[in-house]
Amino acid sequence: MAGAFGILLCHAPVVWGQEAEECADGRIASITVIRHPIFGNDEGRDSASGFSRAVYDVADWVHTETKESLIRRELLFEEGDCVDRLNLTESERLIREFRFLESVTVVAEPRPDGDVDVVVTTTDDWSLRLEPRFNFGEGFAFGGVSLGETNLMGRGRTLELAYLIRDGSDDWLLRYVDPQAFATRWDLEFVAIRGTPGWIFGAALAYPFVGLVGNWAAFQNLLYSRGTPRDRSTRLASYGFLFTFEDSRYGSEAFEDSLSALVDSFPSIGDLPTTATLQPIDALRLNLVGGLRALNYIQQRGVATLRAVEDIALGASIDGLAGVAPEWFARTDAHVLAGLDLYGGTRVKGRWFSILRANGEARHDIDSGGWRDIFTAVQWTNFWVVNALSTNEITATYSAGWQTTVPFQLTLGGPEKIAGYTFDRFPGGSRLTFRIENRYNIARVGRLFDLGTVVNIDVGQMWANGAAFGVDSGLRGSVGIGFRFAAPAGSRQTYRLTLGIPLESDLKFDKLVISFSLDRLLQIEGRRPVDPQLARSRDPAILDAVRYLK
Repeated sequence: MAGAFGILLCHAPVVWGQEAEECADGRIASITVIRHPIFGNDEGRDSASGFSRAVYDVADWVHTETKESLIRRELLFEEGDCVDRLNLTESERLIREFRFLESVTVVAEPRPDGDVDVVVTTTDDWSLRLEPRFNFGEGFAFGGVSLGETNLMGRGRTLELAYLIRDGSDDWLLRYVDPQAFATRWDLEFVAIRGTPGWIFGAALAYPFVGLVGNWAAFQNLLYSRGTPRDRSTRLASYGFLFTFEDSRYGSEAFEDSLSALVDSFPSIGDLPTTATLQPIDALRLNLVGGLRALNYIQQRGVATLRAVEDIALGASIDGLAGVAPEWFARTDAHVLAGLDLYGGTRVKGRWFSILRANGEARHDIDSGGWRDIFTAVQWTNFWVVNALSTNEITATYSAGWQTTVPFQLTLGGPEKIAGYTFDRFPGGSRLTFRIENRYNIARVGRLFDLGTVVNIDVGQMWANGAAFGVDSGLRGSVGIGFRFAAPAGSRQTYRLTLGIPLESDLKFDKLVISFSLDRLLQIEGRRPVDPQLARSRDPAILDAVRYLK
């Protein structure tokens, strides 16, 4: 069990020149919210017939239109306020964070008397998500399925049910998220997981920073969870504290059975890990957190998506955590924890963007004086938007863990790593990968869907590095070809169907890997860990602090 409670504060920068005439740009006379359903603003809808018309009708019947109250609650201004351009742009960005919206615009239209009318226009995206996970490679492998509604009753709430098949265990997950709990800006989340060791329950209540107008944030977290912090700020310093409590134990009969099942499934892999390498965690810790960022945001269409608008953060940020769990807290795991998250983004030239992200953390035992659970991940990505149809990407990623006493393992295979190998191939503790990829848009069918192609070359290597079942893979490579599609057209949800071909001398048909996955949005500034596999072993307090510092 793990828990956390934190209060975060921020200092906005001093902005010179604000002592000018009151409401120099006028006041907000009115606010109008215009909402479009998924196909509501399609010019060809009325003239559509047959299959196209049926798609339109079914989409609007299945999908609940986003409530106006949800949109208005995210606005950083009210009628009668002085016009503040920053509040207008920040409001647009906050609303665009909702993944069930395809597009958002906030426009101030001038009036003859010098005031303005603000018009907020949104278009809904698909909110009902069915995401299967499977691979065709060395035989068909079904990895599970997730069914979720991300805009329940049109109020932005998420209800998700997932079934995941893992080697030696099958897991069920039920998750509920309300980004506006009790008609406020508070985020509320509940999660329940039934896995091999038993049931796990979690709950989180958080008030994230509200753009540059918010000066505090708070969260209470039991266990850990994936909340929905939505707010990003520019040129900001944040600081705060949080208390965490964790009580994790290993060595149960179910755990041993799970390890044995893994060995039976993969008799050629490395040594069987034992509970001797895993240390129980029983600690009450005080953590100090802080962050500095100097960021500007630009909009770019079709970088990670097919044709959707994305926000790219240019500038730099640094977030750190220093925690201490002393012996006089009357717990058994006395230690010091240090964590650091870095981000840097720049426009190299024209529409060539370069992004560098890094995560790292380590624990220092007070009694023994040694370091353990040392994790690091670094990713350098370059995006080159050639034109409206073509985008190139070059990415290098390194992830590793040392002296681990918590469950930890990386793998080399998978759609986001070496696409020519399945998820479970080449486990280990240190991984280096390179990817060169071209994405091309080939068609747009009305408002129904966008279609594109993808070609990528992957090269990488895994080192055992003391991880569970770790092996040295040697240098491996693959070529991937496939299709990307988004429905409706312009959606930010992009699916990818890829054929991965491993570069091996004894290549056979049954070694080809067909994978179906969901491309990640370009939420690059602190929105997610560099390596999701590594995040499973990282300290939950660091992940929480970084999320809410943003």
